[in-house]
Formats: sequence, C-alpha cells, structure tokens
Amino acid sequence: MLERKFVIPTETQKAEVDKFYWNKVYTRIFRFLKAVQDYCL
Repeated sequence: MLERKFVIPTETQKAEVDKFYWNKVYTRIFRFLKAVQDYCL
C-alpha cells in the first residue's frame, strides 16, 4: 500500500526533473551554436 502511494509522485517528479534538465541542456547547446555562428560570421 505504501509503495504504491510513493511510486506515482516519484515518477512525476522524475519526469519534471528530466524536462527541466533537458531544457537546460537544449538552452546550453542553442547558446553554444549561436555563439559559434556569430563567431564564424
């Protein structure tokens, strides 16, 4: 019973963390590419 209660919030939190992490990663990659583009041009 206790295990079931904790599984759902953990999965949701994991999804939120993944989303946040990938947003950060994509932002970093985008900024890097933009900087490279500005440097090349």
